[in-house]
Amino acid sequence: MNAIDILNEQVPPSSMEQWATETAMAMAFDDMRRFTPLNGWTEVILESMRGNNRANNMKSWCNDNCIKRYQNWGRIFIFENKDDAILFKLSWS
Repeated sequence: MNAIDILNEQVPPSSMEQWATETAMAMAFDDMRRFTPLNGWTEVILESMRGNNRANNMKSWCNDNCIKRYQNWGRIFIFENKDDAILFKLSWS
């Protein structure tokens, strides 16, 4: 039995796949954040999301009101349009 077999016994493959997907998404978002100022995007970091319902409402607000693209990971939002970022911060901070 090798290390992979032992790991698969301890952690089901579906959990490992989910972890790998979430890790890859977090790394891609982090890379995007690093280049945000260089590409003219504006970052807004909220103190807290205050629950899943509020987080869903924020995403719905962005989908309905943002003129250009946005991305978020947890409480960190980045906006391609500075005015979208300003309106978001005024609405949700």
